Amino acid sequence: MPPNKRKIKSEEASQSSSNKTKEIKKNKVVDKWQATKSTMKECFQFLFNNEKFADVHFIVGKDEKQQIIPAHKFILVTRSDVFETMFYGSLAEPGDKIPVPDIEPAALLAFLKFLYTDEVEIDTNIVMFTLYVAKKYNVPALQNHCVKFLKTNWNVDNVFLLLTQAYLFDESELANFCLQMIDTTPVPAFASDFFIDIDLKTLSDVLKRNTLKIHESLLFDAVLRWSEAECKRQGLPIKPKNQRSVLGEAFKLIRFPLMTIEQFVNGPVKSGLLSDKEVVQLVIYLKGDSKQPKPSIPFSNQNRYSGNGVYSTYTYGYASMYNGQRY
Repeated sequence: MPPNKRKIKSEEASQSSSNKTKEIKKNKVVDKWQATKSTMKECFQFLFNNEKFADVHFIVGKDEKQQIIPAHKFILVTRSDVFETMFYGSLAEPGDKIPVPDIEPAALLAFLKFLYTDEVEIDTNIVMFTLYVAKKYNVPALQNHCVKFLKTNWNVDNVFLLLTQAYLFDESELANFCLQMIDTTPVPAFASDFFIDIDLKTLSDVLKRNTLKIHESLLFDAVLRWSEAECKRQGLPIKPKNQRSVLGEAFKLIRFPLMTIEQFVNGPVKSGLLSDKEVVQLVIYLKGDSKQPKPSIPFSNQNRYSGNGVYSTYTYGYASMYNGQRY
């Protein structure tokens, strides 16, 4: 091919390439979205869950619920040291896909919404999942918002569920709050379905408390109900021997000496959970002369609250009276 024709074709190719470049550049800025935003927050809000400039994608959920959620590394690393390590640390992995099957899509979106805009959009359905994500990626500010939400929206029916989740996520502040709420509203709390679902360690933590405002006979009834549920979970027949076995050392945390002799005979003795020796020891203790020293027994006689408690029958089960106040 003659040199002049090569030159013409080269110029045509160059011009074509230049035109394509201009067209691409034009398409990239055609929306001019930046001009419509007056603050940095508005810009980041625009980029939230937006493919524009996205350089990382979270793959969340499983099977048909799986979603791909776009994000921007620069924003993520400014809010989380975990992301900084993931993307720019010495062990950073290449690629823009982050599989997170342990995270619910709604919770991740709430988490990212906070990172991008500082806005908190949580409800009772996703708050615990969002707390999990905030802890996983070490965002204390969002963790605090979640805990505050839980403390504000708790109720006596779900306080044991909340306590279990607080232990699961190592939220000591929330766990202490739940324990205090159980202290003050023990009767309906122990009557809830969530109580019998707690594990043995949680049950033991509750039984160790000196601040429970409940009569020991009612507490024993609750423990008896828990032991029946635990036998079912372990596939054991509901028999006194098995109930005592599943309770383990937690059984020793019941303060039988705080009961009256009538409560003791009509409750613990009839349950069959105590050995004959323990029954004899406790009967002697409870019927003993108040002027004489009490015999030694393997159960604590320490009151669970300060002051004198007065207990009365109530329409739903029982309600305790403490210093004139109903709990």
